Amino acid sequence: MNEPVPRKRILIVEDDELTAFSLEKLLRLQGHDVEIVRSVGAALNALDAAEGAAAFDHVLLDLQLPDADGENVLSHTEQTKHRPWVIVIATPQSLDGHRILSLRGRCEILPKPVIMDALLAMLAESALSGVGHYADAFGLSPQERLVLDRAVAGMDDAQISAATDCSHSTVKSYWARIYSKLGVKGRDKAMAHLARWLLQHRSPASGRRLAKQLG
Repeated sequence: MNEPVPRKRILIVEDDELTAFSLEKLLRLQGHDVEIVRSVGAALNALDAAEGAAAFDHVLLDLQLPDADGENVLSHTEQTKHRPWVIVIATPQSLDGHRILSLRGRCEILPKPVIMDALLAMLAESALSGVGHYADAFGLSPQERLVLDRAVAGMDDAQISAATDCSHSTVKSYWARIYSKLGVKGRDKAMAHLARWLLQHRSPASGRRLAKQLG
């Protein structure tokens, strides 16, 4: 049985009315605040309009949308100040090798038809752990969290610089602040520190994934 999850704001990006309704019903029964949009354009508008306390905590994202590829929504969330936890909900046919490689490390993936218990388990894990909670625990700024997010996704500093539109020296300055706040020296030590924290704070699955990624 899944543990109760704190109330969250959740954006459902899904053009299939039956799927959207089923997800909305389940999540509202769990006490969450839910908004539904049915296109990439509407999703971008909803994300841009949500600020501060009204920001979305989670996005449930279909990839096959009528106006554009749903991955555009994922890319947009990666540039927002309050980066929501994205769960891509897609048919197996839409998840070819290239797509899976593109999504790896950037989001969670849940195949259609959605197993509701699996969705609730993902939401519970994200509510109890993850880079966002780690960043809050150690007082990392949104920019520092973004650098850490990209590092967890497997990017090197040059790739982080390109993805965040920051100079290489700026990325290095963010790392220096991260090291100071964590009390570590070097990127490898910082990532190992994050992995240990995840393992110890009710997110063993996330911790094991990161530890395996670190080798």
